[in-house]
Amino acid sequence: MLTPTIPAGPAAPPALPALMRALEADPLASVVLRATSDPMLFIDAERKVAAANLQLAELLGKPLAEMLGRRPGELLGCVRAVPPQRCGATQFCRHCGANRAIRRAVDEGVPALEECRVLTDGPQGPGALDLEVRTTPFEYQGASYTAFAVRDVSAAKRRAVFERIFFHDVLNALGAVKGLFEVWSDLNADEQKEMSVEARRQMEGLVEEVEAHRELAAAERGDLAPHAEDFDGVELARQVCDLYRHHPAAHGRRVEVVAASGPPGLRSDRVLLGRVLGNLVKNALEATDEGHGVEVSFLGGEAPVFRVRNDTVMPEAVQRQVFQRSFSTKGESGRGLGTFSARLLVEKYLRGAISFRSEAGFGTAFEVRLPAALPDPDPPEAE
Repeated sequence: MLTPTIPAGPAAPPALPALMRALEADPLASVVLRATSDPMLFIDAERKVAAANLQLAELLGKPLAEMLGRRPGELLGCVRAVPPQRCGATQFCRHCGANRAIRRAVDEGVPALEECRVLTDGPQGPGALDLEVRTTPFEYQGASYTAFAVRDVSAAKRRAVFERIFFHDVLNALGAVKGLFEVWSDLNADEQKEMSVEARRQMEGLVEEVEAHRELAAAERGDLAPHAEDFDGVELARQVCDLYRHHPAAHGRRVEVVAASGPPGLRSDRVLLGRVLGNLVKNALEATDEGHGVEVSFLGGEAPVFRVRNDTVMPEAVQRQVFQRSFSTKGESGRGLGTFSARLLVEKYLRGAISFRSEAGFGTAFEVRLPAALPDPDPPEAE
């Protein structure tokens, strides 16, 4: 087992503050903890924080004293670690990279490095963290501890998504348009008309992709300002279906409005809601086998509900990670933005709620529940 040298210091029982006191009392350990740029914490056998550095306190905006005795998920604001749920003991923790790294340190006594995606929900609304977690086991005064170093890699994940859009989607769309025009002179008038429609469709899809990414970036920064307007929910559902019938993912698949009831009118941000429904429909199409379809339904009233359903059942591991920012059901080829952006837009900007159900005999359905009228934004504070 890896055993870093930690000064014994004055005799003290192995209580939680003892490790913190020992680290602060040793000049070398104190300098190292302050010099590292990464937040660090030290947890005991019960996963409770026994010590931490100032970088972690600055990251979380909390004094060190408030962090002692709490668990990592609680400190990071993980939505799964809200009492009575306990960090490390929920059904979601099995798929958590931080939990895997801790288990390797505790059970096998070896250092571990894992990536961890954390769903958060704080005063500023829903969010997400992409973290790199490194754990190192050690012993002090006869007790076992784990050093837990955290690095925020959210910016790198965003950049990777951005590059995938521009190096993959943009080049694919431009390549398709270039191919159309290379054979343009060999086509007759009817064929040219058909090709021009396809070229326009390709470019509209490209613009939509870039605008969606820019919108998501603004939403994460908190710079997005919803614009409420009155519109017909059934008509919006039909327009989204019409748009995605021509998407490459819809080849050999149906997408249609199957049910609509209640008053169709609602007041919300039509553009943002259309983006959410489009994401859900696109995800459903990509998960649907050829010959099957995606069904969209709308129930109007005091709490309007949109539902997007397909026949495919998500594996249990996928269900536990839905809505996480960088998780994609399509592996490396996916962007991991669809359900995350839907949750962010619905809960933070449309003031609604999004949920899903996935089980055998039913398939998978995502529901977006909205207020009948989006509240007007708060007026700016007077200077």
